[in-house]
Amino acid sequence: MPTPYQQIIFDAWQPSHYNGVARVPADNYNAVAAAREKGGEIEQFSDEVLGLIEENRRSSMDAAVESGLLGEDIDTRSAETVEKWEYVVSELGYEDGGTLTDMDNWFDEESFDARPYVDRLYTDVISKHRPR
Repeated sequence: MPTPYQQIIFDAWQPSHYNGVARVPADNYNAVAAAREKGGEIEQFSDEVLGLIEENRRSSMDAAVESGLLGEDIDTRSAETVEKWEYVVSELGYEDGGTLTDMDNWFDEESFDARPYVDRLYTDVISKHRPR
């Protein structure tokens, strides 16, 4: 495909992600509210389930490291990436208002604006892969 067409498709990433990123917490909020409305509950996974999830995550990560897919020192790079983006999220003014189980008490879909985060993600990461 000619480069200008690749660029047009690539450039659609940012606007499409404004809505995509905003939908995740909004959909979670709506699911929690709907469950409560119907008399249901939202509960955190048990420690046993969380342990199985962590075991599976670690096993998958180990296999990816052994295959060479992720390169060297993935644990350090992952920790640094998490630290960076937690800082960025805080710097942009996003706050953790609570947990999923009580999201219907603290999340406000109308005031949540994903644009600053998506813009920063695009600038710092995505734009570096734009076809030239």
